[in-house]
Amino acid sequence: MVCNALKVFMPKHEQHFFNFPQPVMCYLKSFQKARPDQLVGEKTPGYLNLTRRQIARVRKLLPDVRLIVVLRKPVPRSWSQAHGNLRG
Repeated sequence: MVCNALKVFMPKHEQHFFNFPQPVMCYLKSFQKARPDQLVGEKTPGYLNLTRRQIARVRKLLPDVRLIVVLRKPVPRSWSQAHGNLRG
């Protein structure tokens, strides 16, 4: 997914890299289509529930990272998740 107006590249799917141990190269492959003039980012709601150990890994691998958290209204979000779970 490319947000041209902001010059940001984001992989289409959630990465979950910091939720589950994986080689760093697997994570970096997600951003290989980004152009040199683009910022890169990703979206993984599961990062809101990271353990202290996982947070330490984020700090170690991405010391200058900037995090953006978007919170939705809980009831519509829950219905959206339930609908998604029913679809498979």
